[in-house]
Amino acid sequence: MKKIRIAIAVTLFTFVATFNSFAQNPASILSKAQNALLAQGGAQVNFTSKINTPGRSTIEVVNGTLHIQGENFRLEYGDIVAAYSGRLLSYYDSTENTLTMSTPSQDELLQINPLIFLASQGKGYKVVENGQFKGGYSLRFIPIKKTGVKFFTAQFYSNSSLPGSVNIETTDGSKIDIKLRDVMPGRKYADSVFRLNRSNYPKVEVIDLR
Repeated sequence: MKKIRIAIAVTLFTFVATFNSFAQNPASILSKAQNALLAQGGAQVNFTSKINTPGRSTIEVVNGTLHIQGENFRLEYGDIVAAYSGRLLSYYDSTENTLTMSTPSQDELLQINPLIFLASQGKGYKVVENGQFKGGYSLRFIPIKKTGVKFFTAQFYSNSSLPGSVNIETTDGSKIDIKLRDVMPGRKYADSVFRLNRSNYPKVEVIDLR
């Protein structure tokens, strides 16, 4: 009988220890992800996005590269090059030969840079657990204020703490699924990377929305 009690106690201890090793709160997951991605400076992320818009029979698939350093980022995405320096967003559209400057909302930033939430630790969102998948955790982000984004989810690998995908659902029913194919921390960027200068785009039409 004593051996049975000991065996049960060992089993329960093992179960609790295993459960605690998997159960992590959202704040801890976000903190570890931010540290893994940005603690050494910047990061380069190669990704593939799939955009499913209501009323369209085809899904738009675009590959892109994101360079991040703190809240600053540079995005190379199809015909678009966008740069954000903490307040000013500039983006160049080669198909229209336009250079647009604006002060974007948090919604706009999220749809341009799906990892912007890491720099702010999810500020502006209610962050809740969204279950587990094989190899990691999933979190759901719900905007505290009414926005064009209904919610988005992000998956993080438990072995590296790095994000693996972001899935955005907008209020109009559009879905943006972003797979982070290569995540490379430890990059160092000059401030100029996060600015687009008009002199680099001759004969461009400038659209100032500030």
